[in-house]
Amino acid sequence: MPDIKSLSKSDLISILGLIEYARSCDSFESFRELLMRTKDLLDAESAICGSAAVEGLEVKGLASAINGNRPEAWLNHYAIEEFCSADPILNYHARYSRPELWSEAMRVIDTPESRRVCNHAIDFGLKHGIAMGVYVPERREICVCSFSGGKNVFQNRHKNCLDVLSLHLNSAYSRALCHASRPSSVETGEMEIEKAYGRRL
Repeated sequence: MPDIKSLSKSDLISILGLIEYARSCDSFESFRELLMRTKDLLDAESAICGSAAVEGLEVKGLASAINGNRPEAWLNHYAIEEFCSADPILNYHARYSRPELWSEAMRVIDTPESRRVCNHAIDFGLKHGIAMGVYVPERREICVCSFSGGKNVFQNRHKNCLDVLSLHLNSAYSRALCHASRPSSVETGEMEIEKAYGRRL
């Protein structure tokens, strides 16, 4: 449970504004705006949200993604190297639904493959971060929103903020995907995924 009492009045006002905006999100564009506003609240430099198929505790592959402003060079590299199944952040949230700092998630998911993903990410300026994950049973997927920066600014305050927002972010993301699955929006959705990962999934 989030420690609401530890949050400042300014944080609470910002969170309420994000929750209100999240309720109206029903497209890739509106969700991207929500993602960027959340990024600013969390003092992050970049953000992305995506879903991955899981079987048991294993991450099987990316299902969808909406990129806020994560470097496209990294997204292309991530896809080419097929990092998804070894990604320590995705694997952590396949096991735990609470928001967590990247550093803590990497301590839990510590394998040669996950360390390789982290080392490559650092080359693209992605060293520190925080993420939240929600399991979506009807799709057998996890929805993960990840926020990062070059400096280690992420603390318990950021975890508490994200804890309050996590279900709202997941609901807004699901609505954006439903919008993209409508006949008039399928191509738009596929183009967004292709832009985020360099290929259609």
